[in-house]
Amino acid sequence: GRSISFTPGERARLRKYLLDGGMVWFDSVAGSPFFSRSAVGEMRKILPEAPLRRVPADHPVFHLAKSLVAGETNRSKAQPFELEGVFLGPRLAAVISPVGLGCGWDNARPELIADARYYKPAAAVDLGVNLALYAVGWFDSARRYAAGESEAEPGTANPEQVPFAQLVTDGFWNSDPGSGDRFLRYLGRNLKVNTSGSVSYVNVDRAELSDYPFLFLNGLGDFTLEKPALEKLRRYLDDGGFLLVNNTMGLAEFDGAARRFIARLYPEKKLGRIPADHVLFTHGPYKFADSGFTAEAAARYPGETFPLLYGVSDGDRLALVYSPVDLAGGWQQVPRPGSVMYLSSAAGRLGGTIVTYFLTH
Repeated sequence: GRSISFTPGERARLRKYLLDGGMVWFDSVAGSPFFSRSAVGEMRKILPEAPLRRVPADHPVFHLAKSLVAGETNRSKAQPFELEGVFLGPRLAAVISPVGLGCGWDNARPELIADARYYKPAAAVDLGVNLALYAVGWFDSARRYAAGESEAEPGTANPEQVPFAQLVTDGFWNSDPGSGDRFLRYLGRNLKVNTSGSVSYVNVDRAELSDYPFLFLNGLGDFTLEKPALEKLRRYLDDGGFLLVNNTMGLAEFDGAARRFIARLYPEKKLGRIPADHVLFTHGPYKFADSGFTAEAAARYPGETFPLLYGVSDGDRLALVYSPVDLAGGWQQVPRPGSVMYLSSAAGRLGGTIVTYFLTH
């Protein structure tokens, strides 16, 4: 048919399947806008809490078997690839292709459909292979999300423990559920830090920020903070607080948003590369002989032989650290093919180094 509709029972079963780690592809075959719109509507009913957004061009799903930018369709020699995606944590759980894939897979030409829009066979196969590799490669990460380490309860600071406080923004801020909890266990096990054991989700407008020795901001895609919240956060940093900003999967959209946010937070200062001889590294608990990058991160930042961190200093103290290469993905200790991130061993050591600096300065 031209559109798709599920019964309540089917939606419930699909929801469970997706939450348990499955992936669903919605293909409009010949590019029917009616099918695409109905698929969007169904996904909003199946996973109303999950964001639906355009999959960015630098997302791993476009770059696994082959790096894809544009493919031939029945109307264009070079149509930019486009997918709408539903995200569960950092994972694409469902994709909707408004340009048909099925015609290309079947090598069919629906001449009777005047408005048909579909990829030619080579382009359809290339994208299909990438989708299949993504579903298989991210399955372990999907199962980790499904295992229940995803919804830390909001907490309050305990003065005898070090809390891990994650900022809430208007964007996709909880883009890697469970990563903070795993990192806390790493700190307790390897550095004997007495942590709170679970993440506290902090809204800048309502929270007493001084309860927290440092804050963590994670994200996937664009985000902003309103001016009052931004000013409150700046006062917290000026009074001795710290902020760690992390780019989930290392994608360009969040990188741009993070840099704009930091420029608004510190309009009079420049975000600069933290050098290898900075006290953060030289007096930290670990030494770094290489970048610790995955292959994808090494390809994004060729020639880097040391961890890539940026910072803003308040006098001789780093008040803000930004990692354009994903730290939190490494804390999860599961494969994430195509992600611009640190290897698990390096992510733990680098995160421990940053937190040690925060707690001792």
